[in-house]
Order: sequence, then structure tokens, then C-alpha cells
Amino acid sequence: MKSSMFSTDNRRSFVSKIAILGLSAIVLAACNTVGSNRVSAGPIYSAINVDVEPVRAKNIGAYADKIGAYVKQGLAKSYAGAVDIKNKSLPTLTVEIHSIYFGVFASESPMGMGLGMNQPIMPHFRSASDTLDGYAVIRKGGKEISRTNIYVTNERRDRNPISSMDDEERLIELTQRYAYELRRELGD
Repeated sequence: MKSSMFSTDNRRSFVSKIAILGLSAIVLAACNTVGSNRVSAGPIYSAINVDVEPVRAKNIGAYADKIGAYVKQGLAKSYAGAVDIKNKSLPTLTVEIHSIYFGVFASESPMGMGLGMNQPIMPHFRSASDTLDGYAVIRKGGKEISRTNIYVTNERRDRNPISSMDDEERLIELTQRYAYELRRELGD
């Protein structure tokens, strides 16, 4: 007498369960890559450049170089593996930064019966909205193929008192978000 464990129906059920588990693993792996930094299947640009001259013209001096350096770092992370400097047949991506704005922190606190009417009881949060605006310009053979406006807003909300270190952190967050949104907008 054969054991029911080895019957044809049980084998089919077992095989179908393994197939479902395998398919689930593939779907789960695909879901885990959504929203993460994409790694390109191959090079798509021969170079990625950052042009800060439009924002430098607004009299921000050497700060423009800092903006450019952070945008370049963010783009290097977003486009890891997507640049082949030896393949001159690929187009180039130039990111032109046209404006940057750091919002002023505003205190948010519950209103109540403090020392006077409608006086804050105790400040709880500070928030600001920072923006970076520019263009992603793709060129091939010296001719402009496309120009896409990339405008990013980064909301910042925290409990900490204002410090000079906030400016550096805010710039890094803003430029990283810009690089991520640029690649998402271009869809490459």
C-alpha cells in the first residue's frame, strides 16, 4: 500500500505551492527595488555635468560651487553604473541649476492660555520649505535633444533649535532629493 504522501494529487499540490512561492519571491524582490536607487542595465550617458553658472549669476559666489558639488554627488549615486566616459556615442546629461531657496523656519505650536491670549504655550516644531530649480539637458553630438525643467521642494520639520549646521544638512537633503527626482522625471 502506497502512502498518501506520495499520491499524484499531493505531488501536484506540492509543485503548485513551490511555484507560487517562487513567483511570490520574484514579486517581493521586484517590490523591494521600487523606490530604491536604480542600477542601470548599462551605460546611458557618456558624461553627467552640473552647470551652476545660472545660479552663480545671482550673486551667491562660492556657495554655487557647494551646490554644484552636492548635486554632482547626488547624481553619481542616482546614476551609478549609467555613465561610460569612453563611449562618446552616448548622449551627455547636463544639469543646469537656476535657483535655490531656503525657506525661513516658522514655529508651529499649540495656542492656548499662556501669558496672554493666543500666546503659544510652548513651541513644538519648526518647519521650512526649501526649493531647487533647474533643467536637465540631454545633448548628443553637440545638439540639444531635450530640456526638462526639474523643480523640487523639500519640506523640513524638526524640534531642534536653529544652528548653522542646519544649512549644510538642508542643502544635502535638497540636492539628494533633486538628483532622485531628476532621474525619476527623466525615466531613464
